[in-house]
Amino acid sequence: MRELPDDPSQPLSLRYSYPFDQEAANGPRLFELLRDQWGEVSVELTLTAMEAEALITACCPAFDYDVIGWGWFTSTDPGGLLNIATTAQIPAAINETGYSNPEYDALFEQQLVTVDKAERAAIIHQMQEILLRDVPYIFPWYAESVFAHRTDTFTGWAVDQGGLLNLFDRLSLVNGAPVR
Repeated sequence: MRELPDDPSQPLSLRYSYPFDQEAANGPRLFELLRDQWGEVSVELTLTAMEAEALITACCPAFDYDVIGWGWFTSTDPGGLLNIATTAQIPAAINETGYSNPEYDALFEQQLVTVDKAERAAIIHQMQEILLRDVPYIFPWYAESVFAHRTDTFTGWAVDQGGLLNLFDRLSLVNGAPVR
């Protein structure tokens, strides 16, 4: 049984808010399953689908939420997602948790200007360790995205330095053309 820390006689009840368009994309059943699964460990979820703008207003800077279901897309470079947890992103409503850590912020700035790949990777690993320690975000699930592309029929795909295809990169759409 999960209970509120300040009042053990009360069950743990959380408001779970998510953008209305995610309900359309994933179907209401996804959120019902989350509610039911959390209920199995005695955590009550009250589900609320909201327009994205209303959710942003409740989220940032008001921080009037318990749990938010949100989705992020990024490039294959880890700096894109690591940027979200910086203090600078709080006023921009990107850092939804209000997490602020000067050590993390300094490492983020440092990795932006570090040219040596191994040195940058070490900095990024430090940043990840800080996030694991401080837990500003908890991800209840991670949706896998798998893309396939045919190089024998189309050319111009956006591929990063590591050879990974990024179909979210607009260059794949702009430069994509049939093979001639």
